Amino acid sequence: MLWESAEGACLRGRWLPVEDLICFAYEDFPEDLRCWSVSLEEGGVTARLPGADPRDALREIGRSQEPLTCPGPSLGV
Repeated sequence: MLWESAEGACLRGRWLPVEDLICFAYEDFPEDLRCWSVSLEEGGVTARLPGADPRDALREIGRSQEPLTCPGPSLGV
């Protein structure tokens, strides 16, 4: 799985289900799972960290047809 932040940072990793959460293990810190409670609300996807204030939830605001700007593996090698 490849994730790109709004700032353009690219993280590679994998996702896995843990109970009712979706968890991500990134290559840079594979032992530190980042787990989210994900739901469909108000026509978009919402993700919350367990126990976090609901106001801190991540909400889908749009979808792009543009590809990620993350480079592929071994480019320039």
